[in-house]
Amino acid sequence: MRTAVRGPGRRHLSSLLDRSLFGLAALCLGACLWAYGESALYARSQDRRLDHALREGSALAGPSRTPVESDAARAAPSTLPALPGELVGRLEAPRLGLRVIVAEGIATATLRHAVGHVPGTALPGQKGNVALAGHRDLAFRRLRDVREGDTMRLVTPGGSYDYVVESAAVVSPQRADLLDPTPQPTLTLVTCYPFFMVGPAPQRFVVRARLLGPSAD
Repeated sequence: MRTAVRGPGRRHLSSLLDRSLFGLAALCLGACLWAYGESALYARSQDRRLDHALREGSALAGPSRTPVESDAARAAPSTLPALPGELVGRLEAPRLGLRVIVAEGIATATLRHAVGHVPGTALPGQKGNVALAGHRDLAFRRLRDVREGDTMRLVTPGGSYDYVVESAAVVSPQRADLLDPTPQPTLTLVTCYPFFMVGPAPQRFVVRARLLGPSAD
């Protein structure tokens, strides 16, 4: 009967493999921490911009904006479309511990750091359906605990708007009708589902909320 003996070469190969796996794990962890830190810095800087605009009582200036002349025009919500990646506002849901920046568009770079306002849907303060999309493992990970009756606030430079959740449902990705205009002011939040699935998700999780009115704050 022959007994296998591990020689120096095999031990060296095993040690090299162990170091390689450890290095790969450290690299992945470092990448995750860098991405989290970058997103945190982005959120902090956009929070400061938004809070400054709210203190000043004026909308954020941008290349697509037209100066307003009257107090009435200044108080009205902007109907101009935001530029891709431009700050739209902040979404807050106190019970969920949700507080995320909302930016214009759903490009990959935008959704890496923020919730995206779906182009073509209503802007905050307009009649119709304000649709926001976010990643299930990033900005919208707390939506897994949402329930009917939860309150949400959409804070923008032009005003703050309070909503109450009416429904949450798992739907097919083909349900594009959920982004259609609505007769009443509505907030629609969309993310992938299941929340904890690794890889592409086969379904979507959709939250619908109705407008209670402008915030008194």
